[in-house]
Amino acid sequence: MSSKVVGFLLGAAFAALTLFLIYKLLAWICGRLATAARWIWRLGRRPAATADPNGGYVVFDLETTGLSAADHEIIEIAGLKISPKGEIVESFQSLVIPEGRISPAITKLTGIDQMMIAQDGVPLGEAMSRFRSFAGDLPLVAFNAPFDKGFLHHACFRMGMPVFGNSFHCALETSRRAWPGRPSYKLSALAEEAGLDLANEHRALADCQRTAYLMFAALNKLGTSFR
Repeated sequence: MSSKVVGFLLGAAFAALTLFLIYKLLAWICGRLATAARWIWRLGRRPAATADPNGGYVVFDLETTGLSAADHEIIEIAGLKISPKGEIVESFQSLVIPEGRISPAITKLTGIDQMMIAQDGVPLGEAMSRFRSFAGDLPLVAFNAPFDKGFLHHACFRMGMPVFGNSFHCALETSRRAWPGRPSYKLSALAEEAGLDLANEHRALADCQRTAYLMFAALNKLGTSFR
């Protein structure tokens, strides 16, 4: 085969590869734009929350398969309804069936394994609907609210549900304002300093109980309500 033919074939192959890569890039960009458009649409149709913060609030926590809402999944949702006096009036807890498998590292961290999910887990859509009914329009409090809110809203998007219109409040930021200068603001560190039981750490309901105590104490320390 002559060098000209070889050169022609190599050039054609390179051109074909270039066109393929351009096609894949354009498809990825279009996919991202479509995703952004759907997010904007869903944000526009979320229900308005009109609940009075003085009527209580819901502390919630999620356990997940990782740190990225786009790449990982919720495996447990829990919540506590808290009265204006700081009393627990109702609880909610649900294991969630993920599409992928739970890694050994997450099982070690949370204690949640595939067998537990198989026995007690429910589909994500069912868990989300039940939690939405539980929370109603009450303000939602999470220890690291941006993290949990991101997972919650990404799950709404996946299930074709409106995102939560509730107000969100961060117990971590409230704790920083209430007790400045602490060496650590991890939930476990603050809970231990407050003398709280650390059993079942990284299980959603137990973390809700610790967060509820800290949030109520921090609000009392600041002499304020949600803002």
